[in-house]
Amino acid sequence: MQYRADRFASSGTPQIVTDPIAGTTEDTLYQSERYGTYTYDIPVSNATYTVVMHFAELYHTAAGSRSFDVSIEGQLVMDDVDLFSQVGHDGAFDYTAKNIVVTDKKLTIDLKANVDNATISGFAIYSNNGGVFEEPPEPVCTDAQRQRPTAIDYNRAITNQALRNPPSGAFGYAIEHATQTLPNHTIYRPDLSKVTKIPIVAWGNGACSNIGTEQADFLLQIASNGYLVIANGGPFGSGTNDGKGTELIKAINWAIAENSRECSQFYGKLDVENVGTMGWSCGGGMAHYAAVDPRVKTAVALNSGLAVYGDRFDYYPRFHSPLAIFNGDQSDVAYNPGRQQYSEVNNVPIYHANYPIGHGDAYFQDNGGEFGIVVVGWLNWMLKGDEGATGKGMFIGNNCRLCRSPWTSMHKGFN
Repeated sequence: MQYRADRFASSGTPQIVTDPIAGTTEDTLYQSERYGTYTYDIPVSNATYTVVMHFAELYHTAAGSRSFDVSIEGQLVMDDVDLFSQVGHDGAFDYTAKNIVVTDKKLTIDLKANVDNATISGFAIYSNNGGVFEEPPEPVCTDAQRQRPTAIDYNRAITNQALRNPPSGAFGYAIEHATQTLPNHTIYRPDLSKVTKIPIVAWGNGACSNIGTEQADFLLQIASNGYLVIANGGPFGSGTNDGKGTELIKAINWAIAENSRECSQFYGKLDVENVGTMGWSCGGGMAHYAAVDPRVKTAVALNSGLAVYGDRFDYYPRFHSPLAIFNGDQSDVAYNPGRQQYSEVNNVPIYHANYPIGHGDAYFQDNGGEFGIVVVGWLNWMLKGDEGATGKGMFIGNNCRLCRSPWTSMHKGFN
């Protein structure tokens, strides 16, 4: 049996460990996983299939720490799976589902988290009545049709020598400029060979600046964790924008269009159902203004707060998805506006937290420092369905990261 690289997942987060796995001679298969709540749609011919699924508990060390359901073609095949109870920590576990009938040319596997995250290490699909895998065709494109973005040199973008430590995410990084199709923005992305179904994050710069490389180190940290981040302003640009989120909406429109354009490097690789907006200072206001767009699943304001804007009450009723505000301490000029906005917004879940840094300190710390860790955790929860310690567990629950000193936090509307 030869397994292929992980493909066709709607979202979730992949990871690889090196722990030895009990109960198998194929440790490598079980040392990888995709966790979260997500769906696989595998292109196959219409036929009847048997699906053998492979699991391992790579994280938890106690029963009851994880529970999830697995459905195939809409039929529940595994209910309240607790891998530790089945095989303990780092033990291989297999489950076979038979007589799976496919009539729409895709075999759909749904993994739904009940406690923490769903997880799977791999699967094998068999058919005894002629069913086959159908590789999606690669488009044939000229260089002109590809409109490939121009690469931006890392050392030129990261002007502060102290910040030139590579981003810590597992998925690589690149900075690009789509000179033909999105000239007034800067693109930060992971290595496209290492991740599929990449969520989209539109970023607003501090001071509503049009310099798309101003927070390059911070944005590369996010991108290296498996996100497409598009900052307003071209690389090394100049000037400012209207501060109302218009440029962020342009970024979202472009990304969704690129996902559908056959000759794009992003064709079929973006998770257009999981879109977020984010920014700092004035850019945080842009992110929350843009949150009224129905495609936005979460909006994050850093060192910011809409309470400084007189028209905010025109936007509050139009919010429809969870918001977050992560600010500094009382030395941060956004300290009071952020807290005031938190008190004023009551129609959607909202999270507010303070950390002992100043207004712009995070963007001059290597890989964003503590803020770099927290914003990735928030995006993991909101856009990848991560219910564990690298997602929701940072923000909600006993002794969560933001539930203890030096953070102070408050939230409302979350389960």
